[in-house]
Amino acid sequence: MRYLNSDFSQNLVHRQPEIDAALAVQIEKGRRNLTLERRPKNLPEGQGGMAINAKKVREISESTIRLSNLRQRLGLVSKAGEFDTAVSEDEMKLLEKVLTQAKTTINEWGGAAYFIYLPERDRYVDRRMADLNDMDREQVLRIAKSAGFSVIDITDAFQSQADPVSLFPFRRLGHYNEQGHRLVAQAVLDSVAK
Repeated sequence: MRYLNSDFSQNLVHRQPEIDAALAVQIEKGRRNLTLERRPKNLPEGQGGMAINAKKVREISESTIRLSNLRQRLGLVSKAGEFDTAVSEDEMKLLEKVLTQAKTTINEWGGAAYFIYLPERDRYVDRRMADLNDMDREQVLRIAKSAGFSVIDITDAFQSQADPVSLFPFRRLGHYNEQGHRLVAQAVLDSVAK
């Protein structure tokens, strides 16, 4: 929230060694936990356990990449790990404030502002999610337009595909795969060219 104050900065660009060290600590902690988990029960800590379970490594890696713990602490996911879909009125007001402030800053630079709406995987898996997502989507797009952004909605490009879920890695992860990114890039380029 402090980023809404124009003079606030964490100076992250100057803190890369500190960030790297924090990540190294998290990786080492995960490695130690895996080793302890895999060592035979009758061996003291530090012995055995070198054969690390590949599935467990993948789970921890995915969790770290997705920053699951951080998202849960921020209230962005429920305890079950599902993303909350209902966007509150306060969150929409905050979005409006952020976009309005961003547009003002962009105007001061003499730049052009584009708001690119990227569809979620769940909308193509569960019709109820699509309905909830569409309600939020319409409100988000309305806010972006009223803040003065040129809006590029990628939803139609995804829906025009025979199998939109195939645009996500292994048909399950939240980010797009190579084909999904290619489709987004082409839709953005086509829209900007107009």
